[in-house]
Amino acid sequence: MYCLYVDFRKAVNQINHITLFQALEHKCIHIIFLKVLKSMYCYLNSCVKTRAGISGFFPYTIATRHGDKSSSTIFDLFMDELSSLLRVNCSTGIFSTEDIPDILCLMFADDVANCAETVVKLQHVLYKNWNGNQLR
Repeated sequence: MYCLYVDFRKAVNQINHITLFQALEHKCIHIIFLKVLKSMYCYLNSCVKTRAGISGFFPYTIATRHGDKSSSTIFDLFMDELSSLLRVNCSTGIFSTEDIPDILCLMFADDVANCAETVVKLQHVLYKNWNGNQLR
């Protein structure tokens, strides 16, 4: 088994809100939940507290909201798009049983391990999914 490990630690701070909502719509998130999330994120402004005081307000158009209990769930749903993309673009992964589809990746929090039975298959996964920046 061959694996490529990717740490998406900083990805949570780079997700564009428009891209986030597109991914959630693609996952068929219930429209009411989606409207609530959009109302939480659209027209969002933020400021920074420094030693000199509080900065002026500025648009907050990327990242999930820090400290919000829903942020980790939203990020998980967004990252689930990766497994869907792998399922569509990759023909095989690691065989487990007849009852379970091939394992294409393992996810835990903000870490992903892409799996393949051979180096060539892993390179194919990289080329199809990472080289073209399809995950942006």
